[in-house]
Amino acid sequence: MVDYHFENSDVDGAEIVRRLKQQGFTHLCLCTAEYWKSNVRKKAEELNVPICPKPIPRGVVRGLV
Repeated sequence: MVDYHFENSDVDGAEIVRRLKQQGFTHLCLCTAEYWKSNVRKKAEELNVPICPKPIPRGVVRGLV
């Protein structure tokens, strides 16, 4: 499993998957909370890897007082 987003990185998980495939790795999966974005889905399809969706974190939004 390769995460899609890396803080402070010039590459994303799709690029990491591409590099791992070039090295002969198989059975790779792209893991992301952004699974619904068309550009992420397109990259996964181009790499022929499944997407493992992360749950979107629950949070409480409080108004400013």
